[in-house]
Amino acid sequence: MKNLKKLRKQNKLSQKELGKIFHAAQNTVSQWENAIKMPSYEIIEEIADYFNVTVDYLLGREEKPSENPNDLSNKIMELFNHLDEKHQQQVIEYTRFVLSLDDDEQN
Repeated sequence: MKNLKKLRKQNKLSQKELGKIFHAAQNTVSQWENAIKMPSYEIIEEIADYFNVTVDYLLGREEKPSENPNDLSNKIMELFNHLDEKHQQQVIEYTRFVLSLDDDEQN
């Protein structure tokens, strides 16, 4: 999986953190990144969905990840859903604050 390491690093995840998300050990993630071992097709699809890229991009068969405008929304929701309730509330409050700055600039 040629682009797994790149995607993991872009998202500031350690191998251990990525493994936790996909119920795999850190050394298994290392083997995936170094093409020593391949995950099941179902896991490959889940990883592609998690990073909002195509399976072809994950496997290195495409040069660029897809540029679907919904990708950012999906990624935000995926990350948001991993937060506990306290941190979700903080994100909501911060988002409201940022939106209020836009309102202030328009008035």
